[in-house]
Amino acid sequence: MKRAWLAWVLFLVSVVLVLGAMVWSSRSVLKLEEAEKRARQQAVLEENVRLALWRMDSALAPIVAQENVRPYLAYRTSQGLERSPWVLLHFQFGPDGRLMSPQVAEARGARGEGSKGGDESARERLKELGALTTREALLKALPRESAGMGQIAVSEVPGAGPDRAVQEFNRRAQALSQNTMAMVQNQASNSLEPVPQAEMAGAVMRPLWIGDQLVLARRVAVRGGEVVQGCLPDWPAIRRSLLKEIRDLLPEAKLEPAGDSGPEAAGHTLAALPVRLVPGALPEAVGPRFGPAAWSLVAAWAAILVAAAAVGVLLAGAMRLSARRAAFVSAVTHELRTPLTTFQLYSEMLAEGMVPESEKQQYLRTLCSEAERLTHLVENVLAYARLERGRAGGNVEELTVGEFLGPVEPRLAEVAARAGMELVVEADEEGLDAAVRVNRSSLEQILLNLVDNAAKYAGGAADKRIHLSARVASERVEMRVWDHGPGVSPQVMRRLFRAFARPADEAAGSAPGVGLGLALSRRLASDMGSRLELDGGFLGGACFVVTLSSG
Repeated sequence: MKRAWLAWVLFLVSVVLVLGAMVWSSRSVLKLEEAEKRARQQAVLEENVRLALWRMDSALAPIVAQENVRPYLAYRTSQGLERSPWVLLHFQFGPDGRLMSPQVAEARGARGEGSKGGDESARERLKELGALTTREALLKALPRESAGMGQIAVSEVPGAGPDRAVQEFNRRAQALSQNTMAMVQNQASNSLEPVPQAEMAGAVMRPLWIGDQLVLARRVAVRGGEVVQGCLPDWPAIRRSLLKEIRDLLPEAKLEPAGDSGPEAAGHTLAALPVRLVPGALPEAVGPRFGPAAWSLVAAWAAILVAAAAVGVLLAGAMRLSARRAAFVSAVTHELRTPLTTFQLYSEMLAEGMVPESEKQQYLRTLCSEAERLTHLVENVLAYARLERGRAGGNVEELTVGEFLGPVEPRLAEVAARAGMELVVEADEEGLDAAVRVNRSSLEQILLNLVDNAAKYAGGAADKRIHLSARVASERVEMRVWDHGPGVSPQVMRRLFRAFARPADEAAGSAPGVGLGLALSRRLASDMGSRLELDGGFLGGACFVVTLSSG
């Protein structure tokens, strides 16, 4: 095929285009699947954040509510002050700016100078607080409002709207206020001495950050003026407790002060304290590592590669078939030209009376020989075509080697004689009496092809004998055909039994034939359960072995 390279180029270009499209599609699909997986991870993270915030707000509600409903008079003396394990210090800025604490027996001045008695650690904390802030700074940070004891101030989120995060934050804040209201009602029902509500107004606790110190403070309007009351929560201990509470949901979570943020940060902000939850890394993806899209891509890639390989194999087979057909046509053309030329020339000479009487018999014998040659060629081609269509050449029967060779030997000898060769049959009594299961016509055609090959390629040898032997070997019968010619070269040996494997120049050379005899003979042998091989160890010529099944 002169333009085989063009077909291969088109095939390779098509494969490259298809593979390029598949690579682009695969990358797009994998990106989409990765985005979907990250979206699922983000959804799991947001749900864990929501649950964690509810847990932490629920855990903080009693602490904040307890301080929020603490009576004004409780800040006057430590005897009536119920201490909380989560609060380090209670304090009060009086109308004159003086800082004092129920945990410190006496405190003078905003810096707590001259304090005597009380807890030493409380005294140090009071001094630190005096250094951090003043009454005026706290009053400026605390809004002026009028509220009852049942209300609670929560971290504010500006920009309220239909945003889901803001709505979730408001629900947590509402739950916190309801918890506080329940504590106020419970305190009122159990208290023997009601709190003098007329003495104060606007007593709502506000959580504030002063530097890195968390403070709960409220402004209280009393008859004598306005005071600021509050406490210093033990933020490190509270933080550790809260993180322990949500460790199963967010093992890498952190809590940090919440700055000024809009509605988008509400989803990560506590309602009880101005604290933002930092959830940490995304959780591991739930489910198999490779999703349906990835497996679909694997299947698509496998199908495309298999299809490309199949098309490549078919294309290569088509190229080989085309080359074999070209060789066959060349060989058949050459093989037919010689006998047809002889037929035409000799028949014209005989018809015109140009041949003397003494030479007519020789001319007729030549015509018969060429006819036999054409018949053998046509029989081989028809038999090979029949095998290609899956049709058997006949039935297998049981007979002895002698019964088979008797009628076949003269025809084999005639084929050898036409090439100036002599057929020598070498078979002992055991070999001739051995029973075999063969197809008569198939075995005859195999031996005719082998003898014809020997006559073609060993015709120039000094020893003009072609040997045919039969012997029993390992419960099987071997029939051998060998000559004294040049033998078979290693290059030819690799394609010896391939049909039409002879190149066109070789087919059109000195050795006649179409390169079909040996391939046909092996197929015929296999079809009747036998085997045809070349004896590679034979020296002094070519030796072919037909191994037959014993009867």
